[in-house]
Amino acid sequence: YSMEAHAVHYNTKYKDFKDAHDKPDGLAVVAFFIQATDNDDHPCFNKLATAVKDIVKINTTTKVQPDCLTWFKEEAQCKGYYTYQGSLTTEPYTESVTWILYPQPLHVSREQVANFRSLNSTPCEQYNIKKNVRPIQTPPEHKKLNVFFARSHRHSSTSE
Repeated sequence: YSMEAHAVHYNTKYKDFKDAHDKPDGLAVVAFFIQATDNDDHPCFNKLATAVKDIVKINTTTKVQPDCLTWFKEEAQCKGYYTYQGSLTTEPYTESVTWILYPQPLHVSREQVANFRSLNSTPCEQYNIKKNVRPIQTPPEHKKLNVFFARSHRHSSTSE
């Protein structure tokens, strides 16, 4: 896939992310795959892809509409999702994450993906972010990985 998007949430019984990140029930991450295509810009993704242009440099901020990600779930949900217990993909890699993974990729334009590839990885702007992936992890011998697949709970209505 061209990109992967993570929506990171912490359990509200904890004060904040820092307090929740090392608790067994502390975090939930919803992951979406994004595939670049030769098609036109995706109108919903454009809100986010355009905003990214404002934060190319490290430590810059911008504002986006609160609903800019709601379409992710709508488009991906029809094919179901996987869930499993895992870890953060960034340091400190704590085993505190309930992962919810939508395997159906979201299709956006190559130009929209290019906006994300222009983000800088250093304060002096000399490098773009590349290969920001964690090495593949092998679960410890004693750890059993259970993966569950669920279909959408949405119901469609028909009229006669």
